[in-house]
Amino acid sequence: MKITVLGCGALGQIWMTTLARQGHEVQGWLRVPQPYCSANVIDPQGNISNRTFIANDPLFLAESQLLLVTLKAPQVSPAVKNLESVLPENCPVLLLHNGMGTLEELKGLTQPLLRGVTTHAAMRDGTVIKHIASGITHIGPGNRKSAAYSDLADILHHALPDVAWHDNIRAACWRKLAVNCIINPLSVEYECQNGALRAYPEQIAQLCEEISWVMEREGQNVASESLQDIIFDVIESTAANTSSMLQDIRAQRLTEIDYISGFLLRRARTHGLVLTENTLLVCLAHGSEETEAVTTIDLLVRAGLNVVTASVESDGNREIVCSRGVRLLADVTLVEVADNDFAAIVLPGGLKGAETFRDSPLLVETVRQFHLNERIVAAICAAAGTVLIPHDLFPVGNMTGFPGLKETIPSDKWMERRVVWDPRVNLLTSQGPGTAMDFALKLIDLLAGKEMAREVAAQLVLAPGIYDYQA
Repeated sequence: MKITVLGCGALGQIWMTTLARQGHEVQGWLRVPQPYCSANVIDPQGNISNRTFIANDPLFLAESQLLLVTLKAPQVSPAVKNLESVLPENCPVLLLHNGMGTLEELKGLTQPLLRGVTTHAAMRDGTVIKHIASGITHIGPGNRKSAAYSDLADILHHALPDVAWHDNIRAACWRKLAVNCIINPLSVEYECQNGALRAYPEQIAQLCEEISWVMEREGQNVASESLQDIIFDVIESTAANTSSMLQDIRAQRLTEIDYISGFLLRRARTHGLVLTENTLLVCLAHGSEETEAVTTIDLLVRAGLNVVTASVESDGNREIVCSRGVRLLADVTLVEVADNDFAAIVLPGGLKGAETFRDSPLLVETVRQFHLNERIVAAICAAAGTVLIPHDLFPVGNMTGFPGLKETIPSDKWMERRVVWDPRVNLLTSQGPGTAMDFALKLIDLLAGKEMAREVAAQLVLAPGIYDYQA
């Protein structure tokens, strides 16, 4: 069988090696075209395989009987679409990656499309791929054209067991997504191997409950308790492993966060669900500073965090006219979500908007409850001196704010810094529009870990003086 493997990383090299061992003709396909590619793999038993494969041969591609895609999720759709016109129309395309969302991106593909998930674990050590642990690969149809390709499971099983065919592959994908949504981001947040996540049972329980809500709406009925059992089984069986997301961040590679947590949060929003464990509440009012609001929201979303924007306007108007006339549409009104258990509340500046916050009993009480429940309160620019100080919401707590409003903050609390984090009271403050990136990156650091803040910072062209988490 002629097989092209698109993506010659750790998993791709394992498949290339095992398929060739079974007598299949295999070529690799690299982003930067080369005539050959090598695969250096150590299997779980310690056996070493060094092979050289042809690569990027369009004639071979045009005769391929399977395109096996082992790229990271964000790379999948553009790479597959780039090869679509050369591939035979009857050549099945099998996607093997973490996360979900690529089937929707490739719904117009000419070829039969299959989806798969795997529990094989591998890591790169220099130029060598270590196949750390064997697992099982689940595959199934991703479109109507691929339902008749169940024989592929047997072919792949003989190369790298176990491989199982599912007529409904979506169920297996959702279960793998649930595992990835917990283990990957938490391992990044705490910068640890999987086994160390045993120390966070309450956080895992909360995440399992919220994920089970979304899965139920998606027709995947699994109890939160059952999901917890699955998660802790994976933690135990992979205790010495480093998650793929943490490996990617440490190697400064693109992660799959938007196809893992991001996909889950988008599906939750479709069903009208708010997943508070991953969600921040950003308050808005007429006159809020648009740069501070939008910059903060953008960077938080880049980190895979969910953001709910809430209008504090007393008339319930969700269309907010910001300080420079920019219009933003809030997701909800504050009264609709004030009792939800968000991870943090964010108050943008803009003097007029901050004054509306100050004069809203609901906003003031919401901030007070965040503080009493030891959740993060984040205020930038005018918000600290205009909202927090007049209501004595933080009797103890160092802070900063807009330098032109320095007199609104007592001298014993004021700190002349771009960003101030006071861990005693979970209070984060910052100075103005020019420090909004610093502010948002620190929020990401606090909620998703320094590694994730580093990944987001790497996507930006930061001005000198902004801490980029690269050191």
